[in-house]
Amino acid sequence: MVKINALYLSRNMSQYKAAYYQQEFMEALAKKINLQYYGPGFPGFAERNTLANIVAKSDVAIDCIILGHSWLNELETVQTPLVELDLRSAGLPVIAILNKEYNRLDSKLRYLKSQSCALLISHHHRAPEFGAKINSKGKFIPFGYPSACVRDSCKDRPIDLFFSGLLENARGDSARLDAMRYMFHCNGDLPLARRHPFKALNIFWNGIPRQRTRIEYFGYRASRILFPKYSYHHLSRTAYFSRLARSRLVFGSVSPGGLIGPRFFEAMASGAVVFCQESALYDNIFPRGLLVTFSKNLSDFREKLMAILSDEEGRKDLAQQGLTLAVNGSSWESRAEEAAKSIRAEL
Repeated sequence: MVKINALYLSRNMSQYKAAYYQQEFMEALAKKINLQYYGPGFPGFAERNTLANIVAKSDVAIDCIILGHSWLNELETVQTPLVELDLRSAGLPVIAILNKEYNRLDSKLRYLKSQSCALLISHHHRAPEFGAKINSKGKFIPFGYPSACVRDSCKDRPIDLFFSGLLENARGDSARLDAMRYMFHCNGDLPLARRHPFKALNIFWNGIPRQRTRIEYFGYRASRILFPKYSYHHLSRTAYFSRLARSRLVFGSVSPGGLIGPRFFEAMASGAVVFCQESALYDNIFPRGLLVTFSKNLSDFREKLMAILSDEEGRKDLAQQGLTLAVNGSSWESRAEEAAKSIRAEL
């Protein structure tokens, strides 16, 4: 099969450490489609440029234009130069990969409609609805995991519960904060020590504090000197996946706007079971019973947590089901092939 040549408009995300999925998906897609990169951070980028000039400088004949995850800045006050390009002028199909659907969604959809977007790809289950709003096709492709990063599973799995990431997401959803404060004695956003019911557990908790004010920021910095055990430390991808491979349970939560994030698939691919707040949204992706869920008010949190940790056979069975789901179509390679198939259908 001849590879498609696509002009891929995006910021260079190779050094972006707040989230890795944009770069991982792009790298996987590049194995299916010949991507010609253009945007801030890539060689040859110039803020004042025309689409005709960009296309003319390509070494290959461009078949379509793909707007990458970072095609539009998430902040209302900041525009990327990419949106100033008249994509329709090239007479090529425009495909967009929507990102962070909880931020500026209407603005993004208006822009895509103005550029006659032919295909909208989203990690949100409402992708067909988003597509319909702009008279386009909407393709739902769930998040995935980078198979190359997954580490061999440890037999003993010494970590009972693992979490690393933001304590509070963009919409202020508090599932992670509530769980942390339920399990730990805390000073603001810093866990100090496990509460009595959880003292026997090995909990790896690595939450990024909110630090909404300067006082909170310096208060956290001072407290972590006295109580360093649960203070936040950035984990490299190697360290992150190494700990997943050593964890029995991984704490998960629904992202802003109802997105089921990469952590679910990363955990399953690593042989861990996802422990998360109950939500009907899981039914869009996972079979019933695959996740261990607790109620929003945490009334059964301790009971569910202790039950699955004490049921070694049941936990291993769920872990195997999750691993099977992950390796059979949930990697970024599989997601990229699904995206490439949809893109080919537009040419």
